[in-house]
Amino acid sequence: MTTTPTKERVLRALEAREGAHVSGAQLARELGVTRNSVWKAVNALRREGYHIDATTNRGYALSHEDDLLSASGIRRFLPADAPLFPTVRKCLDSTNAEALRRAVDGAPEGTVIVAEEQTAGRGRRGRSFFSPAGTGIYLSILVRPALPAERAHLLTCSAAVAVAEAIEACAGVDASIKWVNDVYCRGKKVAGILTEGSFDLEGGVLQHAVVGIGVNVRPPHAGFPAEIAERAGAVLPARDATLPTDNAASPASDMTPSAGVAALPAGTASLQAAGAPLSAGDPSLPASTAAPPAGGAALPAGNANPPADGTALRRASTVRCRLVAEILTRFWTLYQGLQTSNGQEGTRLLADVRERYRNRCFLLGQDVMVTRGGESIRAHAVDLDESFRLVVNLPDGTRHALSYGEAALTCP
Repeated sequence: MTTTPTKERVLRALEAREGAHVSGAQLARELGVTRNSVWKAVNALRREGYHIDATTNRGYALSHEDDLLSASGIRRFLPADAPLFPTVRKCLDSTNAEALRRAVDGAPEGTVIVAEEQTAGRGRRGRSFFSPAGTGIYLSILVRPALPAERAHLLTCSAAVAVAEAIEACAGVDASIKWVNDVYCRGKKVAGILTEGSFDLEGGVLQHAVVGIGVNVRPPHAGFPAEIAERAGAVLPARDATLPTDNAASPASDMTPSAGVAALPAGTASLQAAGAPLSAGDPSLPASTAAPPAGGAALPAGNANPPADGTALRRASTVRCRLVAEILTRFWTLYQGLQTSNGQEGTRLLADVRERYRNRCFLLGQDVMVTRGGESIRAHAVDLDESFRLVVNLPDGTRHALSYGEAALTCP
């Protein structure tokens, strides 16, 4: 039986108090350790970047202005029985790269890699993307699905639905999806997804896959780089904003599984289905475009809007941990549904998530510019078909279903 390190237990205890002080003696009694052990744990946490106040006659308190990610902070908001195993790192080259390395080494399904910062984050088609420290969420989930290669895109689309619904549930703001898999709030791109993996070329079945998710939670300290500044946004409009109390993260046990979108080319050994967040050169809404309608699945009561008087705001110290947990919980529910791929139940689940995705897809009914293989085509987006392909009408009157490519609203 693995024993949780004292440092992790102290962090959990401080996080649970949300900025309130607690004495070292009280912590020692609660945790069954010595006061010296508590002191050592606090110092270790400070070295990792946590701001822990120590006040005579009051004890220790985790700064409510902190928003550091931690494994214990994430687990606090996960369902107790969720088979998810988050690991948090201050800085990685890429969470997808790290998760793929662990997959090869035999890491179990449900391994989750989270980073405060990425130095070589990557997106679709070899693009790099902006992932600064302290303001975003960069995570990758390792799965070992029983899925044929032609259904691998369902992982990406499940993640798109999970991210959009998690943002709405936690932050109380509308979130919509731009085909293939970017998530928008207030007309700006706030999140993207990159799915990579490998499959058995003979059997045509996935061996493992890594679903990478990047979310801009707050505006970066120095602003977005010039090349993406017009189209990039954040879930929270200001750096000091917090989440509404009414929108606390909770297990998504009522969520119906499954999803889908643009299919991967059959036989591709490395899955590249998704749009990484904030990729340089990635088309999106013009800066002048109004926020697209979200549509889509109904939210639990009280999750539509933040309280107007501001009296019910959560402390900032748990914003990102809560959002990570909500994304993971919702994705995992959808992922479990993907395993029910046969029969009427599988068909029903897939149709339900397709509808949820479709209702959030703001390109539908709009004139778009579709880019495929270096060629740009003007078209009118009509619908998503059963395989989550974008159905478009071309100027010559013909109709096509696009399984890959990039699409953006055309300027008026």
